[in-house]
Amino acid sequence: MRSDGSAMTTLEALQAAVRATPDDDARRFALADYAAEHGLPDVEREQRLAVALRRILVEPDADTPRLEYADLCERFGNDTRADFIRVSCELAQIPHPNANNECSACGVPVGSQHEPGCRYVELRNHQRGLWAIDSICYFGQGQAFWEGIGVTPELDFTDRGFLYLIEVELEQFVDAAAHLLWEPTRNTPFNRNSPFGSLLQPIRVVRITHHDALNNPQWIEQNIGLPFTHPTETHLYEANMARARLRPANHPSAAGLTYSWPSVRFELMPMPELWPMPEGEAPG
Repeated sequence: MRSDGSAMTTLEALQAAVRATPDDDARRFALADYAAEHGLPDVEREQRLAVALRRILVEPDADTPRLEYADLCERFGNDTRADFIRVSCELAQIPHPNANNECSACGVPVGSQHEPGCRYVELRNHQRGLWAIDSICYFGQGQAFWEGIGVTPELDFTDRGFLYLIEVELEQFVDAAAHLLWEPTRNTPFNRNSPFGSLLQPIRVVRITHHDALNNPQWIEQNIGLPFTHPTETHLYEANMARARLRPANHPSAAGLTYSWPSVRFELMPMPELWPMPEGEAPG
């Protein structure tokens, strides 16, 4: 029933059921099937891809859910995206370098010229060629979207066809949170394990940069609400995000900005230009 007391249509009722229990795949499939029967391809695609993405999140180390996602992309007309996922999955199966510091595909030592027809080189070049396409490197969102949240997707930050890591300045991260871009339950109800499901990416690492990261992580915890630990690596702090908030409790925008992101690793890094130089090395 609608808020005005009138009866919902079947489509509205199915959509309401998904919103009420967003982790129920059966309800998503029911909505997808209805959409397919009634000529609503965008609705069907959204629901089937949402379920496929959750399977990737549940089994992040398995290739099969990613390849199933690629099949869905092809089914809904996104052949290039499907190709990128498949090529990336195959490339990931070729360790480079291997334990002997050689190319696993052609056997030559790393640093030497690969053999003609080396499968690793073929796949790597194909992957890079696909990444040069805007619809691939911006994952269908467009450059302006990513610039708006202060994130630049990079090929090195991908894992078998999806982003696993993003890097963002602290101020941009908090601003985006205020706009619910990072909210794990409102914008991304199908993905409660990652705040970035609206990007359709199984993000596992968030690298936050800040000019005072080296000197004063305690200030960031007190004023932003991200509880970073002491460095576990050089210039790197990790956040305990089991329960964390963005902005202090008395901040006017703090209401509702408390999250549970148990599967996402948050890192605090200094801005690259502020990294300490090795002894004896001059800048630039």
